[in-house]
Amino acid sequence: MKCSLKTNIFIDIAMFLAMFLTSFSGIVLRIIAPLKNEVGTLGDMAKWLMSLTGNFWMEVHIWSGIVMLVLLVLHLVCHWSTIDGFCKKYVPNKVVRWTIYALLLVHLLIAVIPWIFVV
Repeated sequence: MKCSLKTNIFIDIAMFLAMFLTSFSGIVLRIIAPLKNEVGTLGDMAKWLMSLTGNFWMEVHIWSGIVMLVLLVLHLVCHWSTIDGFCKKYVPNKVVRWTIYALLLVHLLIAVIPWIFVV
């Protein structure tokens, strides 16, 4: 499937924003949340961020991660002809090339399937 330039740019920008939200919420949950009882500027920022509740940040983290994975699949679909052309050029052996494709698919499924059961 070939995507238009506008579609590709939209997917890339949305994926960047999803990655940012996933990273930021992960930092809030892992680093800033434990500091909410500290005294000082960082403690005040932690209290303010955590005033949205820890569950809010966990939801942001999970859903932005899911959106990022969906956009990654769309990104791969849009660029499949490029990926296939690259593999045909540098991996001329058809069996090895299809093994690589199968490994990519397994890797993608390992990343996506657990989210189906969590949500």
